[in-house]
Amino acid sequence: MGALVEHDFKLGFSVDEERLRKIHEIVERRVAKYPTPLSLRYKVSRGDSFSYETASVQDVVNEDNDDWRAITRLELFAVPSESYSFRLTFSHERVFLLISGDDRDAVFLLFSDLREYISKEVLVRRRLGGEAGRYISVAGAALVVLAFTSYVLYTLRTDPLLVSKAIANGDLTAKLNFLIEQMTKYPSAVRALPWMLATFFVVLLAGDRIVPAWNAVFPTNVFLFGKRKGRFENRQRVLGKIFWAVIVGLLVSAAGGIIVWYITKK
Repeated sequence: MGALVEHDFKLGFSVDEERLRKIHEIVERRVAKYPTPLSLRYKVSRGDSFSYETASVQDVVNEDNDDWRAITRLELFAVPSESYSFRLTFSHERVFLLISGDDRDAVFLLFSDLREYISKEVLVRRRLGGEAGRYISVAGAALVVLAFTSYVLYTLRTDPLLVSKAIANGDLTAKLNFLIEQMTKYPSAVRALPWMLATFFVVLLAGDRIVPAWNAVFPTNVFLFGKRKGRFENRQRVLGKIFWAVIVGLLVSAAGGIIVWYITKK
């Protein structure tokens, strides 16, 4: 009895020359032991609507992979496929693996090796979709409302001990002063309402912009060959410098604030 395995990987991928050659090596090592001789081929699809097949990994690596000629889809498959079938597809939408054959052990061994390597070395993170933007918008708007509610409750809070003292105080002037002091808290809470509403709508409408920005800063489903590899590495270096500059700036600001607080407290 044969076997058929289909697997749709959930995370985004990052494929460069080293990873692609390792995948080729894993598949080639396994299919070489099949009773039916199989040869591996690649199908490359580009953004200019051009596609071709090749048996050489080097042909894929040598792709210019830039702008309108960038790789949009890459498939590794085995031929012929009368008794055994293998296809691994990388596209901007998914990573999909299909293996079938008469020898169950051979099918599952190849599937196990590929799944382990791809999951650990090729997959990077989940790519945010359109629904993620809506979830982020709703969550952010809810946090704004929660923060405003907390601020209002904190502003309008009244110490029960002060209330008890005001009631027990026989001086009418003291009672009036206490009431006036409490009433002055309401305008500050009301003044914060327009800011809350503005922030609420900004956060609610910004969800559609958050997802493209996130995917641009942390790209997934990328083919790191040719010019795209150099651009990707340069961007990662710039992002790393910006990240550490922000972290160091926050630490310095926090340390300065603590020092100022300590000096003024003395």
